[in-house]
Amino acid sequence: MTHRAGAFLTFFTNFGTYGITAISGVLLARALEAQGRGELAAIVLWPSLILSSGGLGIPSTTAYFASQARWPAGTVYGTFLWVAVAQSLVLMAAGWIVIPIALQSHDAGIIALSHWYLLTIPLSLAGGISHGALQGTSQLGKYNLARSLSPVVYFLGIAALWLAGALSVEAATTLLLTIGFISAAGSVWLVIWQSDTRLRWNSGLAREIFGYGFKTQLANTTQWLNLRLDQLILSVFLPAQSLGYYAVAVTLSQILSPLGSSMAILTLPAVARQTTAEAGLLRLRLSLRRGLSLLIAGGIVLVIALPWLTPLLVGGSYLPAIGAAQVLVLGAILLGFNDISTEGLRGLGRPMIPAISQLLSLVVTGLLLAFLLPSLGILGAAMASVAAYATVALIHFFYLSRYGLKLSHLTPQMEDWLDFWQVIVSAYRRLAGKMGRLAAPSGQIR
Repeated sequence: MTHRAGAFLTFFTNFGTYGITAISGVLLARALEAQGRGELAAIVLWPSLILSSGGLGIPSTTAYFASQARWPAGTVYGTFLWVAVAQSLVLMAAGWIVIPIALQSHDAGIIALSHWYLLTIPLSLAGGISHGALQGTSQLGKYNLARSLSPVVYFLGIAALWLAGALSVEAATTLLLTIGFISAAGSVWLVIWQSDTRLRWNSGLAREIFGYGFKTQLANTTQWLNLRLDQLILSVFLPAQSLGYYAVAVTLSQILSPLGSSMAILTLPAVARQTTAEAGLLRLRLSLRRGLSLLIAGGIVLVIALPWLTPLLVGGSYLPAIGAAQVLVLGAILLGFNDISTEGLRGLGRPMIPAISQLLSLVVTGLLLAFLLPSLGILGAAMASVAAYATVALIHFFYLSRYGLKLSHLTPQMEDWLDFWQVIVSAYRRLAGKMGRLAAPSGQIR
């Protein structure tokens, strides 16, 4: 698969998976209302925080080591899987203790469901290892298939429950657990059985995994907290209805997320494979410029569209979410820049820079939430998040400016839009050719 074809496939998969995930979110919002949507968010948030806090940044860490080809594939996969077994036992035990304390304002049923949701920790680790291995070795066809499995099955399950009138908080949680099993099994199968890989343990690699992974984990944990600290605090101190409004605002603003995440996925292996730091920096600069071009254009359109898009998608009861969603669109643009620059810095072997930037921005998030949340509610939470994302973006930019990055390097250029257009035209021609061959009578196929 060529780089251009892989890039288009990644963008297509990101938008496709986001589209069906967004539809699932719309069905959830309409069926559960703000109260139920807030309860589901509370169930999922705390196990997700625990995974992020001890997950060693498994997908990115696996992609980094797999892309360098210093060890046989079976050694990389096997060592990571054994590390994940130990992680799962520790993290699930910690979650069993933390969740009742964190969710003490909720009823016992919500706490019990959150306890069950801890089972997603080992499943997420197994799936993350497989995704990272495929990404790092640029097997983009299998990679995009593996990561699209979960949202596709989730959408089918949500749609079936909605049509049957059985979509509830309990049913949605059970569905998420079921999907975790299916996605993890499918992803591991793609890596191990399809590639005929024999798993091996290597203690030297394990030490490197913990060294690199700890730095990546620090960045991932602080990044996750910057993304979710507002919702965590809302789940503790404000009614579930407010959390439901805010969860919908976040979902609407994330319409832009496939743009940044697609470019970030392609950036890490592309930068890591460069033979010199200078070449890696040039590759990162190109990714940042093209990513920002798409993010800014999409952000302008989304801000204008949200006042009528929100009631159309989730209903008039969620009108209080519009203001927060518009503010979070700016955050989504900054977050896309941060995703690309973070993966680029990891590809350059500098995972501590994102870790430090995320840690500092977490302080900004906490201070601003304490100041803005009591007076402005969910709008204040959105403003605090945008300020945190801006902090990360500024730190990354100033660090990279030491190596020659300038604001002018990030200015959109006509060649970028021409290249985007060529990718679309090329993909259309390939698709039209395949459809033509499928539609042709069997005797005319060559």
